[in-house]
Amino acid sequence: MYNLSALLYQDSSSNGNYRTMAVVKDGQPFIKDFKSLKSKKACFSQYQSLAWVSFLNVTNSFKLLPKKCGYTKAAASFLAGACLPGLKRSNETQPESLCYSCKAGEYPLILAKVRHTGIRTQEFRQKSPPISK
Repeated sequence: MYNLSALLYQDSSSNGNYRTMAVVKDGQPFIKDFKSLKSKKACFSQYQSLAWVSFLNVTNSFKLLPKKCGYTKAAASFLAGACLPGLKRSNETQPESLCYSCKAGEYPLILAKVRHTGIRTQEFRQKSPPISK
């Protein structure tokens, strides 16, 4: 239905460690690193979820987000759009671009596609720089 391929995935079943999943639509230009995600659309399970915080941490640590504004606004300037359920219930600035695809229950459909079909996977390894304190 969506012609998706796994780029990364989240798994917490093996040893308590988490991995975060990202999928890209088949036929899209090759995504080789986090910088390649600029101006792409994204879908997250929840505002302040592990996937959302991981995305912010990695993009910030690679200095891909502007420093002059909050993380949510910075992410909105990095992505072309995103589904970020829960953002409207927060006290954060609510860029409309981060709510573009939350309508009509798109996230559960994408998640079901990823979980229950044999989509092509591609390993994506990029060492994240240490988190600055």
